[in-house]
Amino acid sequence: MTPRTAGASPRPPAPVPSAPSALGQAAALSAAGQQLGALSLPVIASTLPGSTALTLGLITAAAFLPHLLLGLLLGAVADRLPPRAAMLGMNVARGALLLGAAGLAHAGALSAPVLAGMALLLGSLGALHDASTQRWLAHFEDRRDANRAVQAGEQAALAAAPGLSGLLIAQAGAAAALLGESLSFLAASLRLLGLRAPVLADREVRGTLFGDAARGMAFVWRHGLLRRLAVTAAFVNFARAMTFTLLSFHLLRVWQVPPVLMGLTLTVGGLGGLTGASLSRRLSGVPDDRVMRGGLLALAGAGLLVPLAAPGALGLALIMLGRAAGTACVVTYNIRQDALRQSLSPAGMEARVATASRTLLWGSLPLGAALGGWLGTVLGTQTALTVAALLVFAAPLLLGRAPVQDVPAPTGQPGTA
Repeated sequence: MTPRTAGASPRPPAPVPSAPSALGQAAALSAAGQQLGALSLPVIASTLPGSTALTLGLITAAAFLPHLLLGLLLGAVADRLPPRAAMLGMNVARGALLLGAAGLAHAGALSAPVLAGMALLLGSLGALHDASTQRWLAHFEDRRDANRAVQAGEQAALAAAPGLSGLLIAQAGAAAALLGESLSFLAASLRLLGLRAPVLADREVRGTLFGDAARGMAFVWRHGLLRRLAVTAAFVNFARAMTFTLLSFHLLRVWQVPPVLMGLTLTVGGLGGLTGASLSRRLSGVPDDRVMRGGLLALAGAGLLVPLAAPGALGLALIMLGRAAGTACVVTYNIRQDALRQSLSPAGMEARVATASRTLLWGSLPLGAALGGWLGTVLGTQTALTVAALLVFAAPLLLGRAPVQDVPAPTGQPGTA
């Protein structure tokens, strides 16, 4: 039994009759549409007349900017809305947007500014959808099981999306790829319609949108454990952004690996995520502290396999193993981290606590990518990859001890949806 954190108002029970697996299926369909869009838009942009590497970079950045710049505000919005209704709305909106884009592609009217605008809108809608998902997950009695189902669904989409996106574009064209992405979001909406919404408590106080967003970040930063969770996640993703930036260049330019093998490497990472979701179930009886600190150390060890690999088939297999094992560690860690963070979130602040943590995470990604590129230029990609892997060994020190093991569903009167 864990003592309740000071300053956190008790959350009344919120019965959620929906099975976690059903929410996981909806998450898989939504993530498939999101991943297909993230992969296909830059590829489609590369086929436009006059497109450059800068064009592709701007379109890719546009999809990520809302998470960094609008995440806190969208978390405050999500805390004001019923989560299922918000998720349904975001999926329908993304499906409609991509359906319109498919029509433009069929008419030959797509351009780089249109694709950048689409990426920005898709990123904004996706950020609000994700914040609402976190709010819903906080109200499951078994948060670990619910987070495990959603993580497994998302990892399945990550494993399938790279190959499916390339196949659709190569065999059927840009319009068919965008249509497929649209149908994926609409299918996710249909799956959500079959779920009953959680019963949530009414918020005690509602301030301005910006004030609520600021209070979410302030709560996370003042709370010792939540702050350590957020800083640790940001630090790990900083190091992983270094690795991801360097690995693409290392394989394609230094090893001269064919692009198809590069795509296979990404797919293997997704399969590792499915393994991590399965592993987390086997570790359900192990305390949070051991799982999370052990997962970080295992992630660091798996990361060292990448710079240790030598060119050739065996070296490529070693890199795939390292990526798969690393992704498995990340998913296992995230399931515990998310359930722990949700249990510590005050009623009515679930989405803001999640987005505050993720804003720090997203802010670390461009910094890690930039440092990775600079170190790769100065030291060479193999040495820079070693530095990135060694950094992760410091993550357990940042995390410290995670004293919360199991936080049972609080007691009280249920609120209204």
